Amino acid sequence: MSLMEKLGVKNIDPNTYCFKPGDHVSVLNTKIPENKWPLIQKLLKLFRLDEHHAFFFHHGIFCENKENNSFFISQTNKGIEKQDAQTFSSGRMNKWHLIKHDYKKYSREYVVKEAESYLSGEKDFGKYSLFTNNCEHFVYKLIEGEEKSNQLRIAGGTAAIVVLSALYKISRIVLKSKNTPNNTTRNNNR
Repeated sequence: MSLMEKLGVKNIDPNTYCFKPGDHVSVLNTKIPENKWPLIQKLLKLFRLDEHHAFFFHHGIFCENKENNSFFISQTNKGIEKQDAQTFSSGRMNKWHLIKHDYKKYSREYVVKEAESYLSGEKDFGKYSLFTNNCEHFVYKLIEGEEKSNQLRIAGGTAAIVVLSALYKISRIVLKSKNTPNNTTRNNNR
């Protein structure tokens, strides 16, 4: 079983899948917006990667109104927004995922009503933060009552592995340079 399957992620085709109100939908986004997240852009340059090697998922709740118009409610850097499919997916209509939840905590109807109460301003979810208050935190709060971000947890683990790997390589280089004959001779002459 893949990591995505363990996390309850199912690939879907938005053109054929019949969404249900309250569905947790995510869309793979591979483009970092210009002038955003300068640290990530610096890291990409440092490791000689282009922006297409960095990716993140945008999360939202599928909703319908009485006229059967469908839309998504999601947390963005502008606040809680109502987005059509094209806007929600940033035009990437082939990278959609349905996130499965237990739904025992809250019903689909409750999730949609809560999302709409945040959208109307009746409730405040707070200012957007990539690390502590993003679109995934918003959706998990609505569905499970707990703010969390699996992609940040995975990214954090990956970052820790990269840092530890880099430290290991650096320590090997330092140890190797200390044990070379030129360094030994130079150190003995001091």
